[in-house]
Amino acid sequence: MAWNYRQFKNLECTHQSLIEKSEYFLDSGLDDYRKHFEGFLGRRIKNRTDDNIIEQIIPKNLNDYFKKVEDENYYISNVLCLINIVREVLLNSEFIKALKQY
Repeated sequence: MAWNYRQFKNLECTHQSLIEKSEYFLDSGLDDYRKHFEGFLGRRIKNRTDDNIIEQIIPKNLNDYFKKVEDENYYISNVLCLINIVREVLLNSEFIKALKQY
């Protein structure tokens, strides 16, 4: 099923809608989120390794934190981290399968 954000937003809060929302994110929603973020930036963002994402997000100290929040790479890495976690943890096939059986 092809989705758009408006259809996603208007789904009722039911067990079936949770399954449908999960499938939307898995099928195209996370890619749409990334495309919108890239549109905001005005350019494509390259994939990064997990180690690189962690290094760009977690500060070594308070001064490092203040430096990081002024750099766009901090925000790009946070978006990539969110997408990766949602895709790998919440939307893996075992989770969707268990959700359908619940």
